[in-house]
Amino acid sequence: MLTSHPLVGKILSMPFYTYTHSTPEGRIFYVGKGKGGRAYSKKDRNRYWHNLVSKYGYEVEIHSYWSTDAEAIEHEKELIAQYRKEGLKLVNMTDGGEGHSGFTKSAETKAKLSASLKGRLVSQETREKIRAKHLGKLVSESTKEKLRLHNLGKIHSEETKQKISESSKGRVFSEESKAKIRGENNPMMRENIREKQKKSSQLRSQDLDYRRKLSEGKKRSELMHTRKNSRLITFDGVTLTLSQWSNKLGLSKNTLDERLKRGWALEKALTSSAQKRGLNV
Repeated sequence: MLTSHPLVGKILSMPFYTYTHSTPEGRIFYVGKGKGGRAYSKKDRNRYWHNLVSKYGYEVEIHSYWSTDAEAIEHEKELIAQYRKEGLKLVNMTDGGEGHSGFTKSAETKAKLSASLKGRLVSQETREKIRAKHLGKLVSESTKEKLRLHNLGKIHSEETKQKISESSKGRVFSEESKAKIRGENNPMMRENIREKQKKSSQLRSQDLDYRRKLSEGKKRSELMHTRKNSRLITFDGVTLTLSQWSNKLGLSKNTLDERLKRGWALEKALTSSAQKRGLNV
């Protein structure tokens, strides 16, 4: 049976544990305690933890298993104190002992939190502080890719679309913002714009060239058709076009034209009746 395995028996009897997070190079930056999959979860971590992990990634090491949450808490405190004494820079916000292992918010609590945040207005002063804080902040390519994947396929509800529309109405952009949107201050953006303009110009040129050739071909075809149909043929004192002789004699215009091309005598071409298909005309 699975429960007969010594490791499984240990986990069942000692469900709590202490753990550390370290960079791939082995530098420990966080100490925690928990149960189940807490050590491997990214939820409910502070922003310093997320900043460091987004830059370097992280590895998990389980230090010790404990029978009670209180024992795990005490060991967490000891580890934090010891590592800080050794000079390690931890991203832990406190000296440990906070939280309850395995605790999850109920649906009712989540609904209350959501309701309390809905319709919350942020003052212009706060908005300005947030803007100033992030001004000039560079986002790594890996973070951009994570954000792109996170938002990939996300569809805004009609309510959200309406809110976005309302928030943008009457918004006036400065000349500097307009230049940024146009990419005038971004060398890569400028290069992309030039490439697009170049391709667009090439496509327009190709399209015009095709249309010109098509028009010339049609005119040439029409001219040849007109010349063919307007050719005058005089026989027995009567002058008519090929089409008119065709109508007069009840012969196909193509038949008459083919006879003349083959060098038939004019009298024979106009007086011979058409033969059955497959025989000489």
